[in-house]
Amino acid sequence: MITRSPNSTFVPKWSADGATITFVIEYDGLRANIFVMPAEGGNLKRLTAGPKFDGRPAYSPDGTKLAFESNRDGNFEIYVMSLR
Repeated sequence: MITRSPNSTFVPKWSADGATITFVIEYDGLRANIFVMPAEGGNLKRLTAGPKFDGRPAYSPDGTKLAFESNRDGNFEIYVMSLR
């Protein structure tokens, strides 16, 4: 086990190089954010801090971008963020 959150953690995704794992932490059924940490654990880092539901992370093949869904604008859309 690499996470010890009191909240639900789900949708794990490995980076292409296997060095990190990205996942979602859900807070209250209405809000969730995406986090990343090294594969061996520790150094948890929040990648999104939206007021709604950010989920289903997916790395680009080269590992420089992360696509995810979010309903921060009222309905679910796909967003892409740079990781470098």
